[in-house]
Amino acid sequence: MFCMLVVVISYCLKKFNYVFCFVFVDGKNKRVTKKCCRDKELLTDAPKINEAATQLIKFHGSYQQYDRDERGAKSSSFMLRTKNACGKVSNQLYLVMDDLADQFGIGTLRLTTRQTFQLHGALKKDPKTVTSTIIKNMGSTLGACGDLNRNVLAPAAPFVKKDYLFAQETTDNIAALLTPQSGFYYDMWVDGEQFMTSEPPEVVKARNDNSHGTHFPDSAEPIYGTQFFPRKFKIAVFNVPTFNFVDLFTNGIGVVVVSDENGEPQGFNIYVGGGMGRKHRVETTFPLVAELIGYVPKEDILYAVKAIIVTQRENGRRDDRRYIRMKCLIDSRGIEKFRLVVEQYYGKTFEPAQVGVLKAFWVGMNNGKVKGIAKKTLREIVEKYNLNPPTYVDPLNITAMACLALPSRHNRVRNSRPS
Repeated sequence: MFCMLVVVISYCLKKFNYVFCFVFVDGKNKRVTKKCCRDKELLTDAPKINEAATQLIKFHGSYQQYDRDERGAKSSSFMLRTKNACGKVSNQLYLVMDDLADQFGIGTLRLTTRQTFQLHGALKKDPKTVTSTIIKNMGSTLGACGDLNRNVLAPAAPFVKKDYLFAQETTDNIAALLTPQSGFYYDMWVDGEQFMTSEPPEVVKARNDNSHGTHFPDSAEPIYGTQFFPRKFKIAVFNVPTFNFVDLFTNGIGVVVVSDENGEPQGFNIYVGGGMGRKHRVETTFPLVAELIGYVPKEDILYAVKAIIVTQRENGRRDDRRYIRMKCLIDSRGIEKFRLVVEQYYGKTFEPAQVGVLKAFWVGMNNGKVKGIAKKTLREIVEKYNLNPPTYVDPLNITAMACLALPSRHNRVRNSRPS
C-alpha cells in the first residue's frame, strides 16, 4: 500500500509572468537564502546566465560550462545530469536521453561513477526543453548537483535475490527521504504541471518525524531548511556477501545489508566519513575511508540516515569548502564523539556491528613496487585474514580499471584514529 504524494504547485506565481527563485550564498557563513525576482534569465539574448541563476540550476542538476580551448570571450553550454537511484533507468527514459543527446547535446551520453547519465553541450535555450522532456518520461535531474544528497548508489545487477532486492529497495527509500520537497523544480521546468509521485508510507513517516529535533517543521524543506548542506553528500548501499561494486568506503554514508543464515535481511551495518577528495599541494586536505559507526535494525535505517545527515548539517564547517565534508568533522572530533551526537538525533544507541563486517586495508605502494615495510604488511594482512581470491569475478571488474589520485603520503588515508 503506497501513500500518494502530490507535488503542490504554486499557481499564484504565474500571474507574475514566470518567476525565478534564485539562491544566494553568503561567502562567510555559507547560508543559503531564497529571493524571488521577475527574471526570464533563460530567455534573454545574453550568451550565458547570471550568477544567481547559476546557483539555482546546480540544485536542479545542471552546470554552466565553458570551452577551455577558446581564447578571449568563451562560449558557454550546459551539462545536465540525471538522478536515478540504483542506476535504474527504464527503456523509455534511456531512449529519450539518447535522442536528447543527438538533438541538443554533442551526440554522446556520459555514464558517471554515481550511476547517472550526463548530457553535455546543450545551449542556453535548450535546458528547459531537455529537463522537461526527462521529467515527462519519468526521470529527474532534481538534486543531481549542488550541496545536497546526490544519487544514492546500490548494486545494479538484476539478480532476483533477497539481499539484492532489499538493498535496492532501501536505496530507493533513502533517495526519496532526502529528495528536496519544494515544488519549485516543477514550476520552473514544466510550467507548473502537477506530477504525482508515490512514496512508501515508511518514507513519509520518517520524513515527518521530528521527535528528536531533526528537521524544520515550518519549512518547505523539512530536512534541508534554508541552509541545505555545507557540501554535497554521498550515500551508497551494499549487500553482503558480494563484491564492493559501489566503492562503499569512499562515501559519506555506507549502508551494508546484514542477513541471517536464511538470507533474510535483518538490518544494516553503517559506515560514515568516506571521501577521496583532496586539494593539490594542500597537506591539510586528505582522502579518508569510511569508519564503522554501528548496526541498526532494518526498520530504523531511515531514521539513522537522517540523524547522520542532520549531524553534518548542524556541525559541519561552512567557512572553508576544503574542510566542509563529513570526513573532516569526524577527523577533527573522532568517531566516538560523532556517534554520540548522531545518537541524540537518532534517539537510540547504535548496536555493535553484526556478522558481515567489511574490512578495508590501505597499503602505500610507491610506483607499484611491493618492497620493504609495504611488502611485510601486505603479507601479514593476507595471512591473518585469509584473503582468498573470489570464485566468481564480474566481467566489469575484469575489463575496467580504476585509478585513484591518492596523496604521496599514504598515511593521509586513515581508517582509524584515537577518539
